[in-house]
Amino acid sequence: MAQLIENSEYISSLFAVHITLGFKSESDSFKSSSSSTPDFKIAEVPANLTGNRWEAYYCEAIMMIALLGYLINFLIGRTKNSQLATTIFRSQRDLLQRNFSLVGDNGQTKNTSSDEQIDTMHKESENLYILWCSGRISIDSMLVELRFIKRQCLFNSLAALIKSINDTIVYTMDYNKDDMDTFVFCLARKRCAAKLHRDMNDLSQFCAERKNADKKGLSANYQILSELGEVSSAIIDTKVADFMD
Repeated sequence: MAQLIENSEYISSLFAVHITLGFKSESDSFKSSSSSTPDFKIAEVPANLTGNRWEAYYCEAIMMIALLGYLINFLIGRTKNSQLATTIFRSQRDLLQRNFSLVGDNGQTKNTSSDEQIDTMHKESENLYILWCSGRISIDSMLVELRFIKRQCLFNSLAALIKSINDTIVYTMDYNKDDMDTFVFCLARKRCAAKLHRDMNDLSQFCAERKNADKKGLSANYQILSELGEVSSAIIDTKVADFMD
């Protein structure tokens, strides 16, 4: 019996030693694995990618500069077209008032008194100004159109630097059909007159030849295409010649 007790005590002591050795080996392996793990370091981000410098917003800066340039060009171009329209109207107002009883009719004028007449041209758009005139024998009305370059648009302003574009004044007169007979008449520059004579059927059919306009007091660059010879003498007088010059 005593021998069995001694054997059991010996076995238990061996088991305890084995467990102790096992714990020591596991702790040693954990320490070795933890000591072999490398240290992690956060890399430094370049300054141009942090968003704290102006160089990171160069695209936005370019867009803002382009928009600011477009706005400045719009204001300058609109003002220049308005000043040109005012200057042209003031230079031609006396001549128009001598030939028409109502200058600047907008459809709301009640009488022809000077205090109710419009003192400026009507603005259709930033590059188009119009003026209605009426009150002349054999003429129902006359429309004056000032077609300016689109100076308010930056792209059109740049295109005008590359290709020459001019401002245009267009006069459209509606004659009274009951007071005068119909006829074919054209006054244009030489190159334009040749093209119109070739393309328009009325001019090519009723106007056989092109005559120089220098005999009528106009510049030699103009040509006259007329169905009746007396029509050109009746239309182009000294006032018209002075006005066109």
